[in-house]
Amino acid sequence: MKFGEIDSTEGGIFWKGDSKTSGVLGLAYGGEDISVDNLHTFFDNASVTDKSFSFYLHANPTQSYMVIPGMDTENFGSLDTHKVAQEKYWALDVDYLKQGDNQVINAFDYFVTIDTGAAIIQGPKTIMDQFIKGITVNADCSGQDDLPTLTFAIDGTPYTLSGSDYVVKT
Repeated sequence: MKFGEIDSTEGGIFWKGDSKTSGVLGLAYGGEDISVDNLHTFFDNASVTDKSFSFYLHANPTQSYMVIPGMDTENFGSLDTHKVAQEKYWALDVDYLKQGDNQVINAFDYFVTIDTGAAIIQGPKTIMDQFIKGITVNADCSGQDDLPTLTFAIDGTPYTLSGSDYVVKT
């Protein structure tokens, strides 16, 4: 299997002080639209018939792990399932976004992407400007409890983040 090694980066995603990342294993779909140099993906090359996988993500990174194939049925509270809307990244249809109790932002024309390697919320400026309007964070990250919640609704199921969930302390 061909693989690449990154020996230097720019930007904040892999900063050693902020990131607990020790590597990258691409689990997105293959194909020329996404795969660098059209290389085969991990699952294209894996010798497993069950290509399912799951993650247990813990606040303490040393207690987080991945299971291939299947899942550890002991370490979860509840499971929601959603249909993959676009087979590139793990893209799901989003119904709406909402900040606190403010007006719902219609996002039917957009996808949300599930990615364990990216701890960021990003999107088109027209949507994101409405979504984060008025949110300010103190330089010392204090006051997170006073920030509004951010809600993503996927297939009618709302997922809500508190201020401490979406503020990255650096």
